[in-house]
Amino acid sequence: MDGGHLYVTFQPRPKELANFGWNPSNIMGLVDLYRETGNENHLELAGVFVDMRGSEPEHFPKPGEASFGDQNQDRTPLREETQAVGHAVTAAYLYAGATDVYAETGEKALLEALERIWTDVVTRKMYITGAVGAFHHTSSANRDPVHEAFGLSHQLPSAIAYNETCADIGNAMWNWRMLQLSGEARFADVMEQVIYNSGLSGMSIDGTKFCYTNPLRWHAGEHEYENRDPEGRWFTHPCYCCPPQVARTIARMHQWAYSTAGNAVWVHLYGGNEFSAELPAGAVKLQQKTDYPWNGSVEITIEEAPSEAVTINLRIPGWSKGTAIAVNGEAADVTRPGTYTELKRQWSAGDKIQLGIPVPVRLVESHPMVEETRNQLAVMRGPVVYCLEAADLADDVSVSEIYITPGATAAKAP
Repeated sequence: MDGGHLYVTFQPRPKELANFGWNPSNIMGLVDLYRETGNENHLELAGVFVDMRGSEPEHFPKPGEASFGDQNQDRTPLREETQAVGHAVTAAYLYAGATDVYAETGEKALLEALERIWTDVVTRKMYITGAVGAFHHTSSANRDPVHEAFGLSHQLPSAIAYNETCADIGNAMWNWRMLQLSGEARFADVMEQVIYNSGLSGMSIDGTKFCYTNPLRWHAGEHEYENRDPEGRWFTHPCYCCPPQVARTIARMHQWAYSTAGNAVWVHLYGGNEFSAELPAGAVKLQQKTDYPWNGSVEITIEEAPSEAVTINLRIPGWSKGTAIAVNGEAADVTRPGTYTELKRQWSAGDKIQLGIPVPVRLVESHPMVEETRNQLAVMRGPVVYCLEAADLADDVSVSEIYITPGATAAKAP
């Protein structure tokens, strides 16, 4: 497990291997190996794979080698990149792996690049469901042919939206890592956006059927099918990466819900659960009761706490307005939406924290440069994006006939 052969092969950064590796998930794996073993070779090799990406762009294009260039994030070195390009799954895995490398090395240039790319994704290339990778086939700003990929800024079509399930969850994986670095709620907001929408839409309620792509509009029998679009969710499929991706994400959701740092607990996601951890000050155990996201009332009971002060940081969702917090019935100050409220005190077993997060219906408008959704609104409640379906309408009414009266508010919208 010393990475001997791979280390000897790739550490010298041979030019002929600069474009090695379609799927960069090995970077995350190497950092995990380093954290488990302490072997510095694993961390160095992870950094080598980050460095090699885009280091030899002259390899593109070659006949039959469409995996190079922007398609595989191979045209521009990551530290010089300004935008998200190419295959959305390999992109998300590359950014997640690079974030892991930064977490161990603290290299400023790497973080600056990741911040630039994150801003490009979230403000220009991400759907309201947290989905990414809008196109089956398109070209990048550098005119490289790309597929299963990001398009240009604000290119977010609805009916032909590709949004591979693996890419959507990869987006959440990357935001979880950025959250661990920074403690900034903006990353948790995106993570939650994916979890409740494009992450779950890839699997049926009974957990037996799946979607590879996740378009935001469907034209029934007149729909123009993309490469992986079926008429409905499938049980078996020639490309079977998405089902285990959904399954493992749900199985590890407990790791995304909380974090600890020193004598502090961070509550990122709300849901009924029990949490326990060993802090430097001692053991802490919490019980959370809620019907979130259907109801914004959250109660956290302290079941065990150290004898000294401990901080509990509560995420105030960026979409929320008027969140209230009380400790044992006494109101506490609440920070602005999109931040964490810090509650630091000496806790006792039986103490209760109550959150009231208003979850009214919201009508959300896209950026005006998203041409395909001009004059359209999305309906949201809390983190959940709602879907209007023909099955919910009378037989003689089509989805295209539904409209909202200009000037209507969410509460009054028909």
